[in-house]
Amino acid sequence: MVPLVLVTSLFAPYSDRDQPVGNVAWIGPTDDVTMLESLHGLGVIELLEHGDLAAV
Repeated sequence: MVPLVLVTSLFAPYSDRDQPVGNVAWIGPTDDVTMLESLHGLGVIELLEHGDLAAV
């Protein structure tokens, strides 16, 4: 079953609307990292993190 995809900032605690329950997938746009992590969690993107690339 395909989940309903909603944006966290449109619901509590960011607004007066309660978060719905059930088959819901959430996108978190509060900052860059949260947005990327939520899209990765939904399988929309692949998020790869690299270690320090500075030369020693």
